[in-house]
Amino acid sequence: MNVVRIARRFSAAYDTYQNNAIAQKVAAKRLMSALVGLLPPTQTHFAQVLEIGCGSGGLTEQLLQYYVPDLLYLNDLYDKITQNRLPIPADAYRFLLGDIGKISLPTGLDLVLSGSVLQWIYPLDELFAKIHQSLAMGGVLAFSTFGKNNLWQLKRLTNRGLVYYSLDEIVERLIQSGFCMEYHAVYQQTLHFDNAMAVLRHLQATGVTATDSDFHWSKESLSRFCQAYQSYADDEGLPLTYEPMILIAKKL
Repeated sequence: MNVVRIARRFSAAYDTYQNNAIAQKVAAKRLMSALVGLLPPTQTHFAQVLEIGCGSGGLTEQLLQYYVPDLLYLNDLYDKITQNRLPIPADAYRFLLGDIGKISLPTGLDLVLSGSVLQWIYPLDELFAKIHQSLAMGGVLAFSTFGKNNLWQLKRLTNRGLVYYSLDEIVERLIQSGFCMEYHAVYQQTLHFDNAMAVLRHLQATGVTATDSDFHWSKESLSRFCQAYQSYADDEGLPLTYEPMILIAKKL
């Protein structure tokens, strides 16, 4: 993965992400609902929390509706995250800028949280091992990501896109890294658009593209793509399918 290009892409989408990341917002709510359902109802705070890939703060907002961390670490690749407004004292949070696979992580964490980010990080085995080492005993890793059928319409038409893991593959990697599974789920959410260009604009507004960095649209390839996408049309318009996964694991 080209971290510099990923950072540039999501930094450019910082102002448009929240209004367009429909599937990611739903996943964040489902993630927090699952986490709240697993934890004791009397628990209202964490000592130390790390959020990986906090972006413009959608999942952070969800977290702070339920829990008050003594210290919240917010990580992402680009410095626009320092513009995020949080309803907690300034000394209760810190920004950790940089590639989560390379920067040093705090130790003794009680919760590591991530929403719709880990599909951009390879290899997951190394990241899970690093997180496991940073968590305190009994600490929780809770995240959403996307499965193999994510954005399948674009993958089929362009033959390009991210390499996604299946739910079973991620669960296996978590267990191999020393985690005990507490919860996992996978579902699909399909959005509809008026035309193929609207699909591409939606993806650009969320910082996501279905193609790799070496791919460039030409007038002819874009025209063929738009025409081919029409074959997927249904009564609601042109579909774009997301396949979110919710996973929660504990360090024992």
